[in-house]
Amino acid sequence: MRGFPVGEGLTPAGVRRVFELRARVVELEVEAARSGR
Repeated sequence: MRGFPVGEGLTPAGVRRVFELRARVVELEVEAARSGR
């Protein structure tokens, strides 16, 4: 996953935000895969 500002990951808050966004995307992908089948 790209597209995050470079400075975003340099702070603990940025790291946490990116991690939460990734986890959310993974959940959406799993949910889409389940409903798709």
